[in-house]
Amino acid sequence: MLRALARRTALPALALALAVAGCASGPRVLVRRRPAGPVAVRAVAVYPYAFRWPEPAWKSHAKALDAAMRLSAQDRLLVFGPDDFRVWRPEADDPRVGTDLVGVLADRRLPATGFVVFRGWAERRIVRTAGELDGKGVVSSAEQVTYVAHLEVLDGGGRGVLVEVEGEATRDAATVDAFDDAPELTRLHRALVDEAWRVLAARLPGDAPPLPPVPARVIVVPGATLAWTEPGRPSLAEQLAAADPVEADVARLAVFRYFDPDVDGRALARRMRLPGGLLVVDGGAWAPPLREGDVIVAVDGRAAAGPHVLQRAVALARGGPVELTVARGAVRVPVTVMPR
Repeated sequence: MLRALARRTALPALALALAVAGCASGPRVLVRRRPAGPVAVRAVAVYPYAFRWPEPAWKSHAKALDAAMRLSAQDRLLVFGPDDFRVWRPEADDPRVGTDLVGVLADRRLPATGFVVFRGWAERRIVRTAGELDGKGVVSSAEQVTYVAHLEVLDGGGRGVLVEVEGEATRDAATVDAFDDAPELTRLHRALVDEAWRVLAARLPGDAPPLPPVPARVIVVPGATLAWTEPGRPSLAEQLAAADPVEADVARLAVFRYFDPDVDGRALARRMRLPGGLLVVDGGAWAPPLREGDVIVAVDGRAAAGPHVLQRAVALARGGPVELTVARGAVRVPVTVMPR
């Protein structure tokens, strides 16, 4: 008979009314707050992700960029990722006093408070158990890890939290992912972003036109994630510059795989040698001058951290030219494209 000797961290049970985001087997998501009325905004910004336990800085950027990419795919609001603005007080429920977003939007001739912010964070809760088999002198132990993730949508005009969603996922010890040590949290985070967007979108004006299309198809080369720093912490790129080359390649591989887990190994090896930006897969109506294999490293003079930067530039150009800086082999060339 097994005598269990356990040290447990109490897990507050989420309500039985947990809604399922996506398919029935997906992470459980609970909507705790919805907007009381219409939400008239033109932009959405995403804070760096906050972990309530030590994690490398690049993971905070990766989670935020992941959310920005999912939001830009909706083609409804202009998206600002973590590279586009600064956050001084992430705990403040009023982004006007916690960030420089008011000035960032004003520089682009957007309403200074006509935006919302996605703010996400996660807790990790651990239950450890130990037991002894009677008469055998054999001690066994087990550990259960549960991720409790939260996501809030803050009003840029200072009305506080408009949307609040949360969920939990238990780590499956039998599942091994060489490139993501918390795949359950990754899936949960994406489910929360999607659910928060559905709640928010239901309150957006129904007559707002979609954003103009971007004719080129691009893939993220996550140089911005590798270069991301937090106060007092080096970027992953800085750490890898002094690391063993093999270990450095493995660490870079984890970042690239996070954004594209299904990419072919050869294609991934080629991609890892490229500068950070947006790899052009198909220039569409922008070809020429844009070519397949080009890497867009800047858009209107700003780093091309993700597709949302290109999408935003096209929308704000209002039919005018968009200036790109393209890495073509070892050469950087200026390319001007016109929204179609």
